[in-house]
Amino acid sequence: VLIRWRNFPWNRYVHTTFGIGAGLSYSFDVWTADEQRHPEDDDRSNLKFWMPIELTFALPSHPEHELFLFIDHQSGGRMLDKGGVDAWGFGYRYNF
Repeated sequence: VLIRWRNFPWNRYVHTTFGIGAGLSYSFDVWTADEQRHPEDDDRSNLKFWMPIELTFALPSHPEHELFLFIDHQSGGRMLDKGGVDAWGFGYRYNF
């Protein structure tokens, strides 16, 4: 589930959205970054709580061309395992 804010006062200059969400993530293999970040914990969970955060920017004349920044936080929430791992990134997206 993701909630996205779309109405910012500066949108006539730079169309901006901000999204934050929550959900579950499952991977068949434990992330390498998760094992490297928590080397003392051999029992890492494949099921994680997931919290995505996303910020997008686009020119109002071309809203289909977006630049975006994101953070994906995945954590065991102390129920499945202790600690978590973050994936940060940025990119270009074309919405059609």
